[in-house]
Amino acid sequence: KSEEIMTTKSTSVVSNIQGKLAGVLIRQQSGEPGMFTSMVSIRGFGAPLLVIDGVARDGMSDLERLNPEDIESMSVLKDASAAIYGMNADNGVIIVTTKKGAKGATKFQFNTLIGTKEPTSLLESVDAYTYRVLKNEMERNIGKPALFTDDELAKWKAGTEPGYQDYDWINETLNDFASQAQLNLSASGGNENVTFYSSFGYLTDNGLVASDIQKYKKYNFRTNLTAKMSKRLTGTFTFSGKYDENRSPQGSYFWLFKPIIASDRGIGPYTVNNPLHLASNSENINPLAFATESISGYEKWNNFQYQSTVDLSYEVPGITGL
Repeated sequence: KSEEIMTTKSTSVVSNIQGKLAGVLIRQQSGEPGMFTSMVSIRGFGAPLLVIDGVARDGMSDLERLNPEDIESMSVLKDASAAIYGMNADNGVIIVTTKKGAKGATKFQFNTLIGTKEPTSLLESVDAYTYRVLKNEMERNIGKPALFTDDELAKWKAGTEPGYQDYDWINETLNDFASQAQLNLSASGGNENVTFYSSFGYLTDNGLVASDIQKYKKYNFRTNLTAKMSKRLTGTFTFSGKYDENRSPQGSYFWLFKPIIASDRGIGPYTVNNPLHLASNSENINPLAFATESISGYEKWNNFQYQSTVDLSYEVPGITGL
């Protein structure tokens, strides 16, 4: 039910339902903004068929991007019960029903969520002086001479001379937390002949990179209209869509995070002799440059998707239930 789904707040509907549908296994592969790549299966038998308001969809991405405020209920079909959807349902079916209007005065509802998120754990790196002490110890353990003299180690420990200073790549390039916000406005109502439900949702999700290069935005809209067109003919009309856009470092967050945690803290982002000249660090990558739009650029994509459906139901005279 909608109330159970909304007890969890997340940017993805799949994360909202984790642990709430019997037999449904979910593994989130990334927490990066705009990455909807969760693996969903029923009893571990591969990706199920997704059906939203009677229409089959391609993949779980449509479910992840759905506005959770629009969902009335979700159910799962397994084994023989899924056979009515044919061969595409061999891994089961997830059925999603969105909200419809109800007879009565128009009701408006506005919900908002503003929050922060932070890593459950984050690696820590040793300072430049400690790294060089350990590096000397490693060299001696394999029978080689130390790489750094006692005088050099003293300079690294003091950290006052140019070229002998510590630069904490993790703290300088990543924030401790990231912000997110969700807003949703809906209206529903109707009379004996026409009922409606309409909604508009907005979501923004930011990443941990301090340069603010990670941003995801999504806009959802939906209108469900049910009209009694004659004594026996009823029509259900649905128009829904979403627009989302994402901006991120080139490649992916992983290829930025890797050099951040692997870079030598004894080498800062700029050369010693020229503070305007970028220095090379681990794997010949400068994480600060990689995370700066004006230097390395960025990747950006946007997507607009809409769908309309018409469902006509006619009661045949003299035949109950048809």
